[in-house]
Amino acid sequence: VYEDGTTIWNAFERANGVPMGDVAQSITYINGKYFVALNGSGKIEVVEPETFKSIGTILYTQKGKPRFMAPINDTVAIVSDIQGQLVRVNTSDYSVIEYIPLATNWGVEKIVKIGDKLFGANPAGKGIAVFDIDNITGNPQSVIPVSISKSVKTCKMHVDKNNKLWIFSTGKNAES
Repeated sequence: VYEDGTTIWNAFERANGVPMGDVAQSITYINGKYFVALNGSGKIEVVEPETFKSIGTILYTQKGKPRFMAPINDTVAIVSDIQGQLVRVNTSDYSVIEYIPLATNWGVEKIVKIGDKLFGANPAGKGIAVFDIDNITGNPQSVIPVSISKSVKTCKMHVDKNNKLWIFSTGKNAES
């Protein structure tokens, strides 16, 4: 969408001659590139922001549905996945580093990194999961649950200029 209101539909297909994939869930800007998580296709397309030309593709080699991404450092990002896992990917060579299975009751949807912590909204209404970036595991003891709402799937997490996390969510308070 341009400043004058002009909209170009199917920008990826126009630029590359093939459709992007099924269910573009989110787009994340990392190191001058857009990473588009394609939930239904089990992949992440990496595109040049100005032209939407494909630069590369991160293909899942096992079952998964990528949702949202959070860069961890210059070459690594974490991807949330509705198949009950987090996926660590390399943002330089466009490969999957590892699949991290999570406890069933602690799958995560939207994610954000602040300092050495990764915050993830739990779509099952469990609240916010807090992971140590250096030790993300599927072990429930490695997750610090923070109960804030019965519905955090429909939420937006925002980090302000003071590095404070704001969570905008629908639903009622967990205590009610």
